[in-house]
Amino acid sequence: MSHVAPWEALAGWRAVGELRRREAKTNREWRVRRYWLNELERVMPQLERRDEGGRQRGLPCFGAPRQAADADDYALLGLRAEPPPTAAAVGAAFRALAMASHPDQQPGLSERERADVTRRFRRLLDAHGRLRRKHRADERGTS
Repeated sequence: MSHVAPWEALAGWRAVGELRRREAKTNREWRVRRYWLNELERVMPQLERRDEGGRQRGLPCFGAPRQAADADDYALLGLRAEPPPTAAAVGAAFRALAMASHPDQQPGLSERERADVTRRFRRLLDAHGRLRRKHRADERGTS
């Protein structure tokens, strides 16, 4: 029977301990990665939602696709697309419509009416955001 020196056995146990530590770390990293993959799968149906205009809506934190401003956005704010209105005119039109159509400004609505008003207000917000981005890009000289 062969005899193993105590210091040689200690080196073997250190290697086993190091392997176990690495394996535990890998398992922790895998669990964290799996958690975020599950979260992404849970949120993906929200990313693929579309609004009434057929535009894709998503969560901004996941880099939802941004739509370019179009004539519908101007019409929604009650503005003419040609000649293009100024940023101040867009802001004034938005503020006037926002005060009139905000869901909190319309008490006594049923749940269905409130959902409809909220949906319309959200469309107004989205249109204003697209027009603001367009005007900022025009000011910077980018498209």
